[in-house]
Amino acid sequence: MFGPGPKADGPWTDPNVAYVISKKGPIPIRPQEDRASWRDIGPLMLLRESEYQAEGSKKAFNCPAIVQQFTELKQNRTLPENTPLVVTAYGIRTDKKMKIFEWLGDRLDLPKRIATQRNLRVQVQRALDLAEYVNATLRAAISRSYPRNGQGVKNPLGTLKDLSSNAYWEAIHRKFKIEFIETGLLNQDLNDGNAPGKLDQDWKRILLKEGGETLELSLKDLDSNAKELERAEKARGFFQGVTRKKFFSPKDITELRRKKRGNKTGIVSSGDPRSKQQSTTSLPHT
Repeated sequence: MFGPGPKADGPWTDPNVAYVISKKGPIPIRPQEDRASWRDIGPLMLLRESEYQAEGSKKAFNCPAIVQQFTELKQNRTLPENTPLVVTAYGIRTDKKMKIFEWLGDRLDLPKRIATQRNLRVQVQRALDLAEYVNATLRAAISRSYPRNGQGVKNPLGTLKDLSSNAYWEAIHRKFKIEFIETGLLNQDLNDGNAPGKLDQDWKRILLKEGGETLELSLKDLDSNAKELERAEKARGFFQGVTRKKFFSPKDITELRRKKRGNKTGIVSSGDPRSKQQSTTSLPHT
């Protein structure tokens, strides 16, 4: 006769799974609709519980134990020095019951220097958090272009917001890999204590430019009457006001306004009709 085996005490964590650490304990990170895996590169490849918490959040992250082991093997020189960190992330998006919506599989890679240096890992996650903030503000701004700011409507302009987010993330992905990682982070002077702050400010300006241009593409058809123009201007004002307050000090804002008056690129994006250069990019249509 066979009976049940011994019962394990305490929670078990899968060494191949990334976790969100909250008050309820470790919770596996699950795939989300329309969310590319690279946006979670911090939890999937970099972060340890004690290293990082997003601003205003009590949640932390733990990348898979096998990824942490890779870093340890690099540090004790068991692996060759030039071995890059390459991860293939698999997942299933379900209704958390029996229904399967899609299978996912993505190859993610990072230079070894980022994987093994805590300060660089933290900078990567902060950059992604800032990008997420701009995306959320972009979607909220589009909602404000709907009559009554979308009040009373479950998801005002939902399709337009999804298309805009997709266009924004496509642009940000390229900028993140080339301008933030390759040009910025990997060329950062480790002896310059101001270097992380400089890169942070440069990244914020990239995010505002891409977010502003995407917003303009979303609002381009709101020009048939005075009320539509008013709502479009309200959406622009909301986006710029919220992101300025989040990203810049009052002194920074004053300086950016001065540069704008000097006919230089300030906070107003190149896609804004108030600037001289117009974006020619268009959103995809369904």
